[in-house]
Amino acid sequence: MAYLLAHDLGTTGNKAVLYSTDGNLVGSVTVGYETDYPRPHFVEQEAESWWEAVCSATKQLLESSGVKAGDVSAVSFSAQMMGCLPVDAGGNPLRPCIIWADTRAGEQADRLDERLGNERVYEITGHRVSSSYSAAKIAWLKEHEPDVYRRMHLSLQVKDFIIYRLTGRFVTDYSDACGTNLFDIRGRRWSQEIADALEIDVSLMPEAVPSVEQVGTVTAEAAEATGLAVGTPVIAGGGDGACAATGATVTAPGATYVVIGTSSWIATVSSEPVFDPTMRTFNWIANDGTLYSPCGTMQSAGFSYGWVRDLFAQVLDRAAASGAGSGGGSGGAGGTGSGGANRGGGGAGSGGANGGSGGAGSGAGAAASADLDKLLGELVDGVDAGSGGLLFLPYLMGERSPRWNPKARGAFVGLTAHTGSGAVVRSVLEGVAYNLRTILEAFGETASAEEIVAIGGGAANERWLSILASAWNRRILVPRHVEDATSLGAAMCAGVAVGALDSLSGVSGFNPILRTIEPDPRHAERYGRMHALFEKAYERLEPLFDDLDEVDG
Repeated sequence: MAYLLAHDLGTTGNKAVLYSTDGNLVGSVTVGYETDYPRPHFVEQEAESWWEAVCSATKQLLESSGVKAGDVSAVSFSAQMMGCLPVDAGGNPLRPCIIWADTRAGEQADRLDERLGNERVYEITGHRVSSSYSAAKIAWLKEHEPDVYRRMHLSLQVKDFIIYRLTGRFVTDYSDACGTNLFDIRGRRWSQEIADALEIDVSLMPEAVPSVEQVGTVTAEAAEATGLAVGTPVIAGGGDGACAATGATVTAPGATYVVIGTSSWIATVSSEPVFDPTMRTFNWIANDGTLYSPCGTMQSAGFSYGWVRDLFAQVLDRAAASGAGSGGGSGGAGGTGSGGANRGGGGAGSGGANGGSGGAGSGAGAAASADLDKLLGELVDGVDAGSGGLLFLPYLMGERSPRWNPKARGAFVGLTAHTGSGAVVRSVLEGVAYNLRTILEAFGETASAEEIVAIGGGAANERWLSILASAWNRRILVPRHVEDATSLGAAMCAGVAVGALDSLSGVSGFNPILRTIEPDPRHAERYGRMHALFEKAYERLEPLFDDLDEVDG
């Protein structure tokens, strides 16, 4: 039997997953690494910690699975995107990586907007100007760490550094290149025009290739460190967004999927980039290197549920503490648990959809957490679609798609004396659905399919999937692998590159659809009316968000 090894290098750790070429997930191992927050808006990671995680996870996985290194046909990657790791000509990191969550380069992004214009950058790259992207971060390095900039040979992404350590070759893939704000998405080349506007050297960017291209083989030194066999093919792989699409079986034009996690995104497949007139959405190049993946990402999806869930947990914990004399834990909303939804403004990487281990309080334990989810589900079931006219705007951390407004705030609109707790919880789930519907509609005819594949942790929530299906009036398809779709996409790239698979469309055999959630026509009509009111509510409140930001600031 032959096997495909995929490394999914996320924000908190690396998950190594082994798949057999007949479609079975053989095993997985996760090894974590630290994230540093040296100053406000600064978020960094040490590149060596990624390499250590890859080496450790590979050895553990081969040992636990019993698979021989020589039976691994290829290794590939999915990874966090939009980073900036400056390395010298020998591939040595010159400083910690400035990762995707870092927004220190606001001035540099503003300068790009002033000099070239947001519309022009969007036309070239398929993305709006943003400090989250690599290009602005490179410009920041030039201004604030000129010695690093002078010594920098290339700026790499996370997986690019691992590829170099495995093969000795500097390379990136098209999807990660798209996340730099510096790549011509149609010409598939680095943009000299944008580099000139930022006054950075375009030669600092590595060669870009399709995700399915073999970029080298494992060297003797890397084999010793990882336990892989010398000469094992190494495949470029892609950014986590592009690989998620492949793993979700979304490989043909018109196919669409949704990721329901702490944050959430909807993406589809098209033969050309989709340029929204108001730039609500953006574009990646798909894993096959020829198609495109228009995408829209919202900040607070599962995070919104985790937030309201933590509020209930906090009340229950305090009631238990006052009644029994002992607390239920300190991990409620904004508490000191390790992952509460409001923990230090934690954001997408700090605790997961339900606030990590802090959600229901560390004293309550897993059973109490499950009991709370069951209770909230029963409350939701007791409320009709539309939550009695209650709207929730899910902008707890500002918003990306479709608003692109960092000052946007969450809001309940329509509260009455008769509003119950069930309506509050249901309106949160519905608010996320309405926001995602706005993103979906921005794709127009590009996402015309009557069915949408759901992956991510939220895809296990049948109640929420039913709301999404009716709010969008589309069927929701749930595949076998909802949590491992990203690594599966990377494995598919490996399989195609070495000829073990004919094409990426073969992923349907690896990740078959297990169940379908149909929209309820009665609910769909009501949700259509509520979505229109949701849009109107945001428009009316948008000026107020600016005023609140000034007061709060």
